[in-house]
Amino acid sequence: MKDFFISYTGTDRNWAEWIAWELEEAGFTVVVQAWDFRPGSNFVLAMHQAAQQCRRTLLVLTDAFTRSDFASTEWAAGFATDPAGLQQKVVPVRVEPCEPPGLLKAITYIDLVGKDDKGEARRVLLEGLKEQRAKPMTPPPFPGKAHPRSGSSPPSFPGAARQQAPAATPYIPKLSRKATDLEVQRFTKGGFEVIRQHFAQWLEDLRQSNARLETELQKVDETKFIAQVYVDGELRCQAKIWLSSGLGRQQQIAYYEGRGFDIGQDSTYNDVLAAQDSPEGLHLRALMHAAATHVTGGRPLNPERMTAEEAAAYLWQRFLWRLGG
Repeated sequence: MKDFFISYTGTDRNWAEWIAWELEEAGFTVVVQAWDFRPGSNFVLAMHQAAQQCRRTLLVLTDAFTRSDFASTEWAAGFATDPAGLQQKVVPVRVEPCEPPGLLKAITYIDLVGKDDKGEARRVLLEGLKEQRAKPMTPPPFPGKAHPRSGSSPPSFPGAARQQAPAATPYIPKLSRKATDLEVQRFTKGGFEVIRQHFAQWLEDLRQSNARLETELQKVDETKFIAQVYVDGELRCQAKIWLSSGLGRQQQIAYYEGRGFDIGQDSTYNDVLAAQDSPEGLHLRALMHAAATHVTGGRPLNPERMTAEEAAAYLWQRFLWRLGG
């Protein structure tokens, strides 16, 4: 089951795709019409399945959304199973000034209106989706005010030393926040799914590029797939990609290439992508590749620090090296 189904109207596609991208970069799994409802599919059935197969429905709340009949049917199922909002099944994200309609008025929304800075908007979005309390890491300031001296209070001693100017605010380091085990797990699983989706699309693109090529993608289960490329009927490239815990406490994305291997034997690797934490957030690092910058798809790529999209491009380049021979 995926984390979020993003409900939106066609006019708000840019917001929906931005939100979907940020969620997947944060390690969540997402279903969004623009990326997942492919040509030829039944739109109504796909919408129904997405709403049923995702834990939560996220609404891109705009004036156009409040007037859409289709949009209301997309969140109604989630509302019906959680009318009190205890499970946060329906999460509106307001991206322009508008008034939530009908039953949505009772649901607290994430407000991105006025958040013109991308980093601030991302922070507000991810903070709003946390399912625990929003207690801050530092105590809030005392809201009371100092009362003026009453007439009965004694005056200050005139011989006291002159009041010194307040000292400048001392340096207070910003405490970094370590990613939780759950966040790392979600990020890794989300990265694996991004890689699988890209391989499926790129294998199809490769097949259509040359009549001599045939491609296959075999989904073994939810945590493992095999990619193959045939040239004139001869197997040229083959790789297995899977979620593994063989190199540590947390799951990693394992990669093994070769013309023959045991599908069920997962103790041999050519490379492993592991989630790494940093002040900028989680990223993927290739553990079995020397730190270097490569050019993939016309842009530089650093195997030491990759997004899920970059990791897919990195493994794709490794996968196809035999085609050049």
